[in-house]
Amino acid sequence: MRNYIILILFLIVVNNITNNTNGTINLNNNTINPYKWLEDKVNSIFSEAERLTQLILIKVFDFLLLIARLIYMSLALVGALEWFTGLSPYKGRRMIIGAAIIALIVEFINTFVSF
Repeated sequence: MRNYIILILFLIVVNNITNNTNGTINLNNNTINPYKWLEDKVNSIFSEAERLTQLILIKVFDFLLLIARLIYMSLALVGALEWFTGLSPYKGRRMIIGAAIIALIVEFINTFVSF
């Protein structure tokens, strides 16, 4: 009688271990995870936080490019006014050259570091 009970218990354990349809034994039964919903929720929170951080960084980068463009355009405008009106031609010419250098750098960054 004792041998039958051990045999029945063994068959129950083997039946619980084998979940595959082909009958192979799956000792690493990771399919049953009672906290899968919690893991999914935490992963979704972190992925949304990562997406939000990326979006904020892109917006900050675009804003900094806008500020840099305003700076080099105003620098070129003031330099052109000083140079062509004769108030300070040397200083105006240097301002235009500086604005051109800033424009090249900003547009290079915009072209090659775009998201």
